[in-house]
Amino acid sequence: MTKLNDKQAQELQNQLHIYLQQLQELQDILKRERDSMGKREFSELDRIIQHKMHLLNEAATFDDQLSKTLKRIFRNPNKELITKAIDSYKGPLAKTLQLQFTNLRKAADECKRMNDINGRIVNHAQQHYGRIISMIKREDPNTKTYCKKGREYATSSASGGKLAQA
Repeated sequence: MTKLNDKQAQELQNQLHIYLQQLQELQDILKRERDSMGKREFSELDRIIQHKMHLLNEAATFDDQLSKTLKRIFRNPNKELITKAIDSYKGPLAKTLQLQFTNLRKAADECKRMNDINGRIVNHAQQHYGRIISMIKREDPNTKTYCKKGREYATSSASGGKLAQA
C-alpha cells in the first residue's frame, strides 16, 4: 500500500477542496432545477440547465486532473486503496483530509440522488404531456374545431385531421 507523505497529502487536500466546492455548487443547481420544474419556470429552468452543463463540464475536466494526481500518487488507484491511504495518514492534514474525503463521497452520492430524482420528474412530465398530446391528436367524431372567424373546420382525416387544419 502506498503511504501518503505530507506533500502528497497537501496536493490531494487542495484538489479535494476544489472538487468538494464544485459538488456543493452542483447540489445547489440540482435543487434549483427541481424547484424550477415544480414551479414550471421554463425560462429559468433553461438558464439553470445551461449552468448545470457548464458545471458538469468543469467537473469532468477537474475529474481528469484529480485522476492524474491519484495515478501519480497511487499508481493504480481505487476507492479502497485511497480510503486506506487517507485513513492511515497521520500527518498534520490527517483530520482535514479524512473529513474532506468523507464529505466528497457524501456530496457525490447526494448529487447522484438529486439528479436521479430530477430525471424521474422529467420522465414523468414527458409521459404526462405525451398522454395529453395523444388525447389531442385523437379525433373524436363528436368534437368540432373552429377557426378564428367561427367557422367549423372539416373533419376529413385525408386533409390531416381537425388540428392539422387549424
